This record gives sequence, structure tokens and C-alpha cells, in this order.
Amino acid sequence: LPFDAAVGPAGALRDRQLAEEHNSRQLLQEQALRCTVVVPQPVLALAAHRRKTGFVINIGQAQTIGVAVLNGEVVAGATCRLGIGSAQLTQVMLRLLMMKHTWVSQVHMTFARDLKEKYCCVSRSPLRGQADAHGALPPAFNAEPVTVAASPQWQTRELQLADERQRVPEVLFDPPGAEGDAGLGTGLHHLCVRGMRVAAEITGADVGDFCSSIAVVGGTASIRGLSERLEKEVQGLLSHADDCDVSARVLDCPCERKHAIWYGAAMHGLWT
Repeated sequence: LPFDAAVGPAGALRDRQLAEEHNSRQLLQEQALRCTVVVPQPVLALAAHRRKTGFVINIGQAQTIGVAVLNGEVVAGATCRLGIGSAQLTQVMLRLLMMKHTWVSQVHMTFARDLKEKYCCVSRSPLRGQADAHGALPPAFNAEPVTVAASPQWQTRELQLADERQRVPEVLFDPPGAEGDAGLGTGLHHLCVRGMRVAAEITGADVGDFCSSIAVVGGTASIRGLSERLEKEVQGLLSHADDCDVSARVLDCPCERKHAIWYGAAMHGLWT
């Protein structure tokens, strides 16, 4: 048959383009499958601190999770949970404000959250047993009071934050009736030590391998003094046991702790 110059070349070109596009898509899909890696959040959290072994504490919205990581792998069976998170801290702040100011109500939940994140700080020592008969803390335990102006929608009212600044984050270390694993100590430091010991038993590693690289992530992890207090409490628990020669260290995050997972993903990508 005679060659159709008007249709033949165009049809052949289209077929060739479709074949090339199909082959390119198939190649990209195969490469994507080979290049896609699912990395657990705790591994990324440690990667943000340039570590591959340690213990990660993620303070979430409704609970806090502790996970041990060894050589870039999550230690299965060594995950611990504390049934308290940033939402509970916000509720504690709101409740304390409602006790002091009659105009504060449940509609001020977001306002209480902002106050918690901006003004709270962790006491260097436990607050339990330090309050007097009226519930007031000694001056040595009180953070410097600050006067906060509420937003215009609350009629430009003012309130003073005093011991609330420390009472709120203290819940992480001494949660009233908090739900914890195995009915053991329910504070943040108990969760940390318990998880590290379980991980050491499972893997045969030393507790010090995890204890020397503790990473705390999440929005609430940015509260001032949290790392120092956690380090002190963990060291105290270890000193009363057989791990007295182990030193606890909470790592300094190179970015905002609430962004640590994203930063760690970038670092992990550079490693791999």
C-alpha cells in the first residue's frame, strides 16, 4: 500500500511518544519504590539531634510516649505511655485561672493554652509538700509573677500569673491520678527510666547507651526548665538503683522542639 505522508509520520510519532512516556513512568515508579523509606518518628527525633541511639519522649496532645532507639531502629516492646499531654496542662491552667478570676470561663481555653506556652516554666525541685496550709508556695519556689493583658475581646482585663507558671508543668512530673503503665511511677522521669531499662533488658545494651541521649520533642517540650528538671529527676532515680554510675543527659535540640521531627527527616535524608 502507498505510504500516507499526512497520517503515517504523525501516527508513528505519537506512538513513539506514548511508549516513551509509559517507559518513563514505569521507571520512575520502580525507582520510587526503591527510594521510599518509612522511618519511625522516634528515629527522626534522634536524627534531629544527630544521634542514632537514645530514648525519645514525645509529649503529644493527649498522651506522652517514650520510645527507645538502638542503632537507628526502634526497640520493639520498650515503648511506654503516660496518659497526660499538652491538652491536660492547658486544662490545669484554665482551672487555676478560674479559681482566681471570676470572669475566666471555659470559653478561655485557647487563651489559657497561649499563657501556658508563653509563660510557664518548670521548677528545679518537686513542688509536692512545699505549699503551706493555704496552698501557697514558698518564695523560693515561686516564679516571678507576670501581669498579662487579656485580648480586647475579653474587655481588656488583666490577670497576674504567679505560682501557676510552675504548677502547670509540674503535672508532667507529678500528675494527679494520671494513667501510667503497669501502675508504676507516673511521672515523666519514671516513664523515661522504665523505658530505658526495658530496652536494655530486651537488647542486652547498657542503660547508659540510652540514658546519655534523651530527646524530648513536641510543643510542650519547649517549656523553660523542662530539660534540666527531667535530667535531674532521671539521674536521681538511677542513683537510687544499680545504675548509679550512669549519667543522664537531655540533648539540646538544634531547632524548636515542636519541629524536631521535620528537622530530623532532613538530617536522616542526608545520611541515607
